[in-house]
Amino acid sequence: MTEEFIRGHLKAKCRAPRYIEETRRNFDLHVLTKWRGHTVKSVTRRDVATLLNGIADEGKAIAANRVLSAVRAIFNWALRQGLVDANPAALVERPGTETRRERVLTADEIKALWAEFDKLGHPFGSFFAMALVIGQRRDEVAAMKWAEIKPRPLPLTDVNVTPVEWVLEGGRTKSGRAHVVPLSSLAMTALAELPRIGAYVFTSGGHKPIRGYSKAKADRDKAVAATRKKAKAKDLPGWTIDDLRRTAATTMAQLGVARSPSTRCSTAPTRA
Repeated sequence: MTEEFIRGHLKAKCRAPRYIEETRRNFDLHVLTKWRGHTVKSVTRRDVATLLNGIADEGKAIAANRVLSAVRAIFNWALRQGLVDANPAALVERPGTETRRERVLTADEIKALWAEFDKLGHPFGSFFAMALVIGQRRDEVAAMKWAEIKPRPLPLTDVNVTPVEWVLEGGRTKSGRAHVVPLSSLAMTALAELPRIGAYVFTSGGHKPIRGYSKAKADRDKAVAATRKKAKAKDLPGWTIDDLRRTAATTMAQLGVARSPSTRCSTAPTRA
């Protein structure tokens, strides 16, 4: 039933490949090995609770949360398919407590960080700046290619060219869907100032995208802290690369910009 659920529901709904693989792994690693011999109708709420408690007792409370989500989803699907009469995971609580980050940079923080990005230079400084400007996932921004900037050929010295978009194919995105991101004049200006030394926008040698940007950020944070301490300035609150995306989304929403860029999803027909 697991593969039928993945093929007929998750893939049909264009769920992200990463999510699909995580779901399959959770079933293979935690569920199927424990429930071998059970029929789908024989699974009880107690079975679900026992399964999750066992995972949590191994010190994997967050993994138990993910397993609960997967089990709940497959039984909801089975319920809609008429395979079961109730979802045994419906009232089961998550074993682990998760705190969602809601960090959004202030205008003063953006100003301070922007100056630091400029000091850091290319490729990491320009990467951080672009992540803040366009508000997309860090791994996708880090692997941006010149060929993904549309339309082509693009005169990067002319920032008045419109419309200009960053087009990612489905294999490049977390959602598994083609993703189209309109680029603002600020983004275009930033691109126009970058060196073109290969296929990737943010690269050191031209043959592959940057990696280790978390380390680059940590090193920059240390330098910033030392500089501000010497100047007897207030410490800059901690931030993450993902905060740049959240900040961009929040600021755009405040300005009335539509939150979600356009996406495309297509799936090949599957056999019943």
